[in-house]
Amino acid sequence: MTATWLWALAFIAGSSVSLDDATEERAQLLKTYRQIRRQFSEQEDVARFRLVRWCGDRGLWREMFEEADLVLDADPNHEETIQILEQVAAEAELESDRVSASPEARVRAFLKIIRDGRSKARAVVAASKIDTVPGPERREPLIKALGDRDTTVRMTAVRALGRLGGEDARFPLVRVQLADPVEDIRTAAFEAVEGLFSQDPDMIKPYLAALNSKMPSVRARAATALGALNAPAAIPAIIKSFAQSSSSRAPRQHIFVGSQQALVTDFDPEIAQSAIIADPIVSVVESGVLLDVAVLGVERQVTIEEIAVYRKVLPRLAGVDAGERASDWVAWWNGDGHKDIAARLAGTENG
Repeated sequence: MTATWLWALAFIAGSSVSLDDATEERAQLLKTYRQIRRQFSEQEDVARFRLVRWCGDRGLWREMFEEADLVLDADPNHEETIQILEQVAAEAELESDRVSASPEARVRAFLKIIRDGRSKARAVVAASKIDTVPGPERREPLIKALGDRDTTVRMTAVRALGRLGGEDARFPLVRVQLADPVEDIRTAAFEAVEGLFSQDPDMIKPYLAALNSKMPSVRARAATALGALNAPAAIPAIIKSFAQSSSSRAPRQHIFVGSQQALVTDFDPEIAQSAIIADPIVSVVESGVLLDVAVLGVERQVTIEEIAVYRKVLPRLAGVDAGERASDWVAWWNGDGHKDIAARLAGTENG
């Protein structure tokens, strides 16, 4: 079966009009459509959203998509046109909406339309259709789509997972927010995480793990996200990462490999009871190699920006400014800091 069936739209509406009358009516609508269309110049693509609605209200789906594509080519975020298309998604069905198709197959079909890229308007409808697929089974193809080459597919998957949620979506969404090369997708991923955080406090777990990353940018983004989520439970982990990043001295170890020899260097004469005794003086000679090694393998690459993030995030989460240095925060935590945070968390849970 070819991919053309993915593009078919069938309007869900009953009708008692005969085939001949319907054909004549459609011909008249198309004639009117062409007359209206001539009123728009090439410079008025954004204003064509009115024609998009006109076509949609009359079931001229192909013409509606053509006009919507012109609008979205001029303004990809045109709000009125997107709203019209989302309404169409609620009233019309793609052939991939067939009841016999599995949820995973339907989601993959919609993502294929988006990946194809030939029609921005059809992509908007397909993205809206993903939310209509029932069951948690749709989560697996969406998680897989987070690694797609197409940025629009990744963005669609991020937003759909943000609405769907679930334990399986935690690490994938956080991974996108920390590492995706496109800033807009990272922003959308954090918005998804932020929306899920109130119902799923364990969303911070992937960020806590990311504080141990070898990459300074990942650690900095993780700390920034924890600050934006207002997660005081993350304070000890952030202090630990701050302390590790602030250490400029490599840990050292040494080993001595050698030998010792006893050597008589002189005699100490003593007179006792008319006798002379020669007491030998013994010295020890050591020879060998002393190796003093700095263990550089455990050092972390650190940037000024990362340190600045810790200094900004910790006062926000703790409600106090313990100082500029990591040692100041360690001392604060070992003092009364951990008690204050524990009391605050306990009050939050009770509230």
